[in-house]
Amino acid sequence: MSATVVMPTDLAEWDGNCLELVDGLLHKHPDGHILYVEPVNHPKWGYHAALVLDGLVYDAWYPTVRLPPAEYVAAVFGPGTPWEIDPGRDE
Repeated sequence: MSATVVMPTDLAEWDGNCLELVDGLLHKHPDGHILYVEPVNHPKWGYHAALVLDGLVYDAWYPTVRLPPAEYVAAVFGPGTPWEIDPGRDE
């Protein structure tokens, strides 16, 4: 069973601030982790961050792609794109 993660739908205020969005989500989902993808082949982003919870990626920019991290990165950014998991909040 997947977790219930509420993502913003108006991403204009978050453009270029994916890490801040994920940090905010970690307040509500302290068992989550941060997926970092860098570099990404995107005209505006040098990196991207998304929430990983219960083994699946939750990403406001790609809300219909709900996959484990390796599969998500390959599907969204292409096979071989470097990525890592950060354990999340230290607080």
